[in-house]
Amino acid sequence: MGRSDVEIRIRGRLDDDGVRRLQEAFGTLDVSETTLTGEIADQAQLQSALALLRELGCEVVEVRRVSGR
Repeated sequence: MGRSDVEIRIRGRLDDDGVRRLQEAFGTLDVSETTLTGEIADQAQLQSALALLRELGCEVVEVRRVSGR
């Protein structure tokens, strides 16, 4: 998996600390309601993002590749 934009839907909302931690780990994020959209470099970075969301207590509902912004 090369660099691509992904959209991760979660159940619930992230607090400011959760958003900050994800931005520090993965750069720019667009957070809209329960959808996070950002660029993921590879499969390892995607797995790290999912692990961080689980650590923050979020239930991941869907992950999908989206066309570039």
